[in-house]
Amino acid sequence: MYQDKEMKWGSGAKPQFEKDLFGQKLKKISYLIFSCFYSSNNYTITMTFSKGLFRDTDETKLDYEKHAGQIIPRVFMRGTIDDMKQVLLYYGREKVKHTLLQTRYLDKTALAFSAGLFNLHKEDFRCYKLSQSIPQLWNY
Repeated sequence: MYQDKEMKWGSGAKPQFEKDLFGQKLKKISYLIFSCFYSSNNYTITMTFSKGLFRDTDETKLDYEKHAGQIIPRVFMRGTIDDMKQVLLYYGREKVKHTLLQTRYLDKTALAFSAGLFNLHKEDFRCYKLSQSIPQLWNY
């Protein structure tokens, strides 16, 4: 009976204790990063970005779910590492990856960073395909 629960390290399965430890660490980190305000019966989570990242909009009026397509690319192009961590914790790795894959424009630095972060090729991104199809006159 004990042998049935034993895991082989070569099988690719991760032990359960690693998942539990990571989940506890993730909860602690998320409480440190996010500011939670209790209102009526639910929590409103706000992200605090670096100063000047959304200087053309009012940060208090940003709807994080509605404007995710604008928030995620801007944070990856102009934000700091702390801003990127907040976005990854709030939206989750899969939603950020899907949004960055479908965005129409990322600069070269953000594209390279995103490809390395998610272990993808540049050719998988929509913005890379679009930049290849638009001819440029002077490419220095």
